[in-house]
Amino acid sequence: MKCIVCEADKASYRCRTCRSAYCSSKCYKKHRMPRAEAAAEVAQGNATTSSLAYLCETVVAAQLPEMERPEKRRRAEAEADVFLNTPHERAAAAHRSEHDAPSSTPPSVEDSAKTATEVSEENETVGAGPQPPAPEEYAGDAGAVYTLQEKHLCALESHPRVRSALCSPSLQKLIKTIDSSRSRLDALEAAQYNNADFKEFCIEVIRVIAEVEGR
Repeated sequence: MKCIVCEADKASYRCRTCRSAYCSSKCYKKHRMPRAEAAAEVAQGNATTSSLAYLCETVVAAQLPEMERPEKRRRAEAEADVFLNTPHERAAAAHRSEHDAPSSTPPSVEDSAKTATEVSEENETVGAGPQPPAPEEYAGDAGAVYTLQEKHLCALESHPRVRSALCSPSLQKLIKTIDSSRSRLDALEAAQYNNADFKEFCIEVIRVIAEVEGR
């Protein structure tokens, strides 16, 4: 290996920070010299070369893009996995990985509750005639599709644990993402699957609604 400073052969040591090879303590000190100090030497004519490529700072700066690329990919995969719309996509993402700026205005209790509890029916038959209205459903019925009434929203608005949870910037962002999703039901299920805190919040919302209905 060549010394990064004097280019002598048989450099036996490596810098712990950038892994560059050097041959002596003198070259190591020069390699670790601050950029400003090295530039001053060049300006005064005391340096053997005008290039600062031998500096540890220079080597690390050149390595950063390569080091950041895998980390950026991992972050992108993690963010995408939270809101994948189908179990198949979630499983595929898990196999691949194996291993906030909050809004200035928090979402209202009404918007949050509707996002957490209102779901729309999917995959309607093309060209099918009008369907008869579904019977009214209440909180606690598995797979129920229903619309919150004023009494439910008032109960949620005054519930201390629900109000406290909605102060979380991450929960605000999560609710808005679900609400703008192509399929809110799938996004809601995916968020509950991946986020235990959000699942607890949904359970709390359903519990409050059930109390209003006397269940």
